[in-house]
Amino acid sequence: MISHYVEIKATVFDEDVHFVVNKVYNRLHGCIASLNLNIGLSFPKMTEVSPGDLIRCFGVESDLNSLKDNAGIEHLRSKGMVILSEIKIVPDTATPVAYVRDRQVEKVTSHRIRRKINRCNKRMLIQSQQRLDDETVQQIKVQLRQKQSSQKRAYFLVERQGDKFPIYIKKQFVLGSEEGRTRIFNSYGLGNSRTTAGAISTVYDF
Repeated sequence: MISHYVEIKATVFDEDVHFVVNKVYNRLHGCIASLNLNIGLSFPKMTEVSPGDLIRCFGVESDLNSLKDNAGIEHLRSKGMVILSEIKIVPDTATPVAYVRDRQVEKVTSHRIRRKINRCNKRMLIQSQQRLDDETVQQIKVQLRQKQSSQKRAYFLVERQGDKFPIYIKKQFVLGSEEGRTRIFNSYGLGNSRTTAGAISTVYDF
């Protein structure tokens, strides 16, 4: 059950919005994963090219309080980069909707990276009988991911173990009854996890 929500809004100039919201998203991901919180995220201002300047976090009050107490998010608030709302009850008129990872875009990106590295390795073997070193491979990955991200899709750049990779997001409207629906979100706050009935976990639009 996700009876409550809290909003986190970026309060910076337009050109800095994605930078700040990306920081918020990484902190939310870390908090959800480390504390094992069941929190779903929505992006009410999301467009085809940007996640927007507002993130709504849905969950039970105890999980949302843990999120609000997170040191990383509090640091952004204390710096005047974001505003955190009070915890509120989800309106009765809210419409169920799902935000999920756009795996198709991510698969295309990963496939292009592998092909590029394989081509470069073949050239290196022909020219010097050596393979690419780890630093060069990492540079190729970064360049291709930046190029893919620049093609204007809504995404977040997630940091993990010294690497950065994009999480592309898409919105899905959900049909069917909400009665008895179990909501289980992944550590990115997205509805890719499915219930035993096969339904994508939803948050709300309003």
